Amino acid sequence: MEKTVEVTSISFTDKEYVKALETLLNQSIDFIAEKLDEELISDGYISLQNNLVVNFTGTRSKRKFFLYESDCEEQNPQNGIKFDKHIAKSLENPFIGIWPLEDQIKKISETYHSDCFIFTENEIGNSTVLIKNEDNAWINDEWKTPAYPVPVYNIEGFSNTKTLTAFLLSNKLVPDFDDPSFEDTFSKINKIFTKSFKIDGGRIVLSEASIKDLKLNDEWEELINRQLLKGMGIENPDGSFTADDVKKALKESDFKRAEIPVYNEAYFADETQWLWDLYPPKEARHQVEIPPGGIKIRAHNPNDDVKNSIIAIDFGTSSTVVVEYDRRHPDEPRQICVGKADEGKYENPTLMLIKKYGDFLASYYSKKARPNTKWDNLMVSHAVKERMGNGDDNEFKAIVSHIKQWAAENESNLSIKPANEEDPILLKSLSEVLNQENESNLNPIEIYAYFLGLFINNRHAGYGIHLNYQLSYPATYNKDVVDYIVKSFWKGIRKSIPEEISDDKIIVEKKVSEPEAYAVMAMKKYGFEPEKEEKVKYAIFDFGGGTSDFAYGYWSRSDKKGKQFKIETIDISGEQYLGGENILDGLAFEVFSEPKNLEIMKQYNCKFYYGIEKKQVKKGVPRQYLASNYYARSNMTSLIELNGEKDDEGNENKGLREYWENQEKYFQDYFSNTEKSNDMMILIHEILVLLQLITEEKAKKELEDYLERAKNFNNELERKMLAQQVAVFKKNHKDVLTNTAENTDEVTAQLVLWSETEDAVTQVPKITITLSKKMMYKYFSDSIKEGIDSFFSALKTAFAKKNDYNGRINIFLAGNASKSPILRNLMEERIRKESNENVSFELFNRFDSPDYEEKLRHVLKDIQGWDDEDVEGMIVSERNKSKEFQPTGKTGVAFGIVEMLKDKIEIATDTELEYFKFYLGDVETIRGRDRFIPFETLGEEGKPSYPSQEWVQIFDVEDSTEPVSKTLYYTSKADCMDRMQPISIANAIPLDFPCIGKGQQIYIKVIGNDKIVYMAAQSPEEAEEMLNHITDVAEKEKHTAYLK
Repeated sequence: MEKTVEVTSISFTDKEYVKALETLLNQSIDFIAEKLDEELISDGYISLQNNLVVNFTGTRSKRKFFLYESDCEEQNPQNGIKFDKHIAKSLENPFIGIWPLEDQIKKISETYHSDCFIFTENEIGNSTVLIKNEDNAWINDEWKTPAYPVPVYNIEGFSNTKTLTAFLLSNKLVPDFDDPSFEDTFSKINKIFTKSFKIDGGRIVLSEASIKDLKLNDEWEELINRQLLKGMGIENPDGSFTADDVKKALKESDFKRAEIPVYNEAYFADETQWLWDLYPPKEARHQVEIPPGGIKIRAHNPNDDVKNSIIAIDFGTSSTVVVEYDRRHPDEPRQICVGKADEGKYENPTLMLIKKYGDFLASYYSKKARPNTKWDNLMVSHAVKERMGNGDDNEFKAIVSHIKQWAAENESNLSIKPANEEDPILLKSLSEVLNQENESNLNPIEIYAYFLGLFINNRHAGYGIHLNYQLSYPATYNKDVVDYIVKSFWKGIRKSIPEEISDDKIIVEKKVSEPEAYAVMAMKKYGFEPEKEEKVKYAIFDFGGGTSDFAYGYWSRSDKKGKQFKIETIDISGEQYLGGENILDGLAFEVFSEPKNLEIMKQYNCKFYYGIEKKQVKKGVPRQYLASNYYARSNMTSLIELNGEKDDEGNENKGLREYWENQEKYFQDYFSNTEKSNDMMILIHEILVLLQLITEEKAKKELEDYLERAKNFNNELERKMLAQQVAVFKKNHKDVLTNTAENTDEVTAQLVLWSETEDAVTQVPKITITLSKKMMYKYFSDSIKEGIDSFFSALKTAFAKKNDYNGRINIFLAGNASKSPILRNLMEERIRKESNENVSFELFNRFDSPDYEEKLRHVLKDIQGWDDEDVEGMIVSERNKSKEFQPTGKTGVAFGIVEMLKDKIEIATDTELEYFKFYLGDVETIRGRDRFIPFETLGEEGKPSYPSQEWVQIFDVEDSTEPVSKTLYYTSKADCMDRMQPISIANAIPLDFPCIGKGQQIYIKVIGNDKIVYMAAQSPEEAEEMLNHITDVAEKEKHTAYLK
């Protein structure tokens, strides 16, 4: 196989050619639209060559109407009146545009040039205007020259001057400006503009079919060639270029795509090196010859660089980890940075900054592989994280985060405004984006994967081309969403690999759930090597940015040939919305909802948002101040990410993330006594704050007494009684506390927020929002406690099913958010509560925690029975590993995938562990409260069996000739099995039936891990038969319920 070949011309695909022409045309439209803007603002109208276009109000913000007329070129056969052909077409039914209303016509007549225009109705009843002739006289009896009927358009039909420009071009209406550059640009584009050009939002969108018959002159061909070369990075003022220019563009190609370091001269000095970009040299319809002379350009065969390795990817909400497993060096899995390789930053932020969306997509879709995209138009990961604090508000608002969560929700609910473009982008649902295959749609997962692929697949030493990608996936995501993510990753990775590599060689697969992968790494990293019949129990609490995933199972010796260990996962569950990023969103919602802050939000007409609709229920928050639009989301982001200088009072000006990521710094008082419950520590801290605010001696003594009692109390009943007494104290001293100047519990954040009114959307600087440390800590701890409750409930259920809820169960903390000291304290508190003579728990922190070596020594010596020399040898070995090969609590998932790829571990469970996620039930009132009650027909599990797909009766109903609707409640929380949980833990979905026949009951069958079908039938057999008889897809959907 020849490594390199000589290249004498640069070949461009038809698609690149079309995109180059499209870019040139849209650049012209931008220029024309800018001129129209200037004219409309300064003069209130624009004139056309032999036509007239008028902006009646003369101000941009209130511009409502324009009209035009042009030369009489055609004669109406019915009355002999001449009409311009475009005017005549506009006067026909249906009219193209929006006719003004009668009162609008009157207003125009009264307020603008009433002596120049007369308003009337034409023969078909549409409003028109007659223009006064040169002799200043009207001819009203008939429509005769020189009076012309002209349609009056409502300019609200044009969202901006770009759409107006497209309208003028479509109707061959040429603006008449005293500007040669404008006339030249408009004339040039007008000559080639055809009806086959598609207009979308004021942009020209071309396809290969739309220019099939287009004849371009040499001037246009030269412009297109320049644009094609410009896309490669070759741009000289006179349009000329040399072979050295081509080499320079190749050297910088990956730097311009993704700021990957520029290739050094060694790649071009050696004839066997060079790069992939121009391979293979092929005949193409569009070619640009490389001028002879100078260096000979060569292209490297990509097949020569294919590596025998696998890439493990843990795609996370806040960060993504990439690990290369080279089968030639199995003991040295290598982490890959998306930038910042020199700093060893292996947790790559899952962030994207969109600056020029249109330009990026035009480049991205111009080629099947390795397009000439520009990092300055769209960038990802560390570069974005660094820019978040640079003070550029336009950039800050153009950052796309929560990409993974957007995929999980699979809803069109996100608006993004590019930093350097006027119009926001509406982000559709992931399923819509993949099903529509529209090149104007944004798929952030695909784009993020493309950039990952560029950093993985390049010609720098040690990289090359990788064809096998294995992804972990969240335990809480449904199968369809996981498949959508995998498909998106394939599309992005495909884009980063040279076209010479065929599609069928590129593999992107889901390998294992995130908590299972971490379980494997935890067992290896902590040195668990069970004896032949021994089973080590594990429970993974993977606390990530978007979700919390739990996995439970056994680690043991394998008796299969060639395998050393066996992992058997017995259950997977989790909390889909319990993650660090979601907690910050929720806290931002709570902070804005506080009465003091809500008044400020009302005063300035600022809206806010919480992505989880079910939780937008706080009392006293008017719905009109909640929105899911771009501006509301931006306000939330501002409060979370604020990291500015001092405020006007000289105080620290920090957002919520600062408090979340530095919990010990801000909430140290709550960690002082780990023997106390978290709620008691909150109460103690509240008393300490009151002591600082109260000066009256008698009141201080009362508080000191409360404090002493709080320090000695140690049960929940006593805490509640004392909390009530403190509440009464606060009520009795309300005036003093209100008038106290300094409250050490309160801090402020000075923000720039978006204000929305009917007339305008503006940014309001220096809005001061009050934060309470106690409220923040309580929100953090309550959220985490809810997750811990679910974790232990599912843990008990998982091992009880195996009749094995006893002995030692090892709990491992994983995920970025597991750094939280609040989590560790609450988990230790719960372990003390749950431990007894039958069952005990051992908590293992992240691999990068300070106590890792101590814990490893404990396992090796006390559990595994190693001698001291071997123990210390293992510890030294772990300590000396390079950071590049060292897993952490976050990167452990990707390293766990690698361990599974080594083929030494028997996976005793289906790695997808298909299970139905939800407990199903009804509502009953018990002790005065509506509670969730699992269906008895579902037995001790509380869930239908899956994937057995058996029909189960859930409701007992009376026959009815009228329509019947039953409400099915469902929840993923295992603690619902105690039959005492409030109905608020569950979601609800209606099951509708046109009627219920005699003897029929309601049956369900699970057909996916979040999908059921339901029928009214007399038996399971009849339900199955009835379902099979439905052949129409739409009719079958009426019997299907999707649970979220």
